[in-house]
Amino acid sequence: MKRLVILASIFVVAGATFLALPTKPASIVTERWMEDHAPATIDGFEFAKSADNPRVSYRSDKSTYEMLNPFGIVARKYRKGERQFDVVLIAGNDKENFHDPHVCFSAQGWTFDSDSIVNIPTKTRGNIPATLAVLSSQGKRSIAVFFYRGPKGF
Repeated sequence: MKRLVILASIFVVAGATFLALPTKPASIVTERWMEDHAPATIDGFEFAKSADNPRVSYRSDKSTYEMLNPFGIVARKYRKGERQFDVVLIAGNDKENFHDPHVCFSAQGWTFDSDSIVNIPTKTRGNIPATLAVLSSQGKRSIAVFFYRGPKGF
């Protein structure tokens, strides 16, 4: 009986300790930090600044923030002449912060014509595996590239 009480006491102390510990480490990444570190130009493409916040091109809607609960979202449209591409950076430390873009694009009316895994060569991180998708919606075609970086890499 004495051993059972000692063992139960150890479990209670251990359980209380684990409950008291934070579930996720604190992060230095905030939306402001992301805005400061996202490049203003990429290979001659400059991002179009919004009138509301010159650090982004547009802001994601409230429901996106509520659904993903990220540290931050930074959306920029980069332009050079008639060419343009859109970049959305999302930072978080929970799998709930991220989702399969197939679901997201489909919900916005896009159809995946094709998708494949490609390697993107970078100067500092080697080859990054990414998904290259060709999409269509209402007679328009577009290309999307998406990838994730986690504790185990890309």
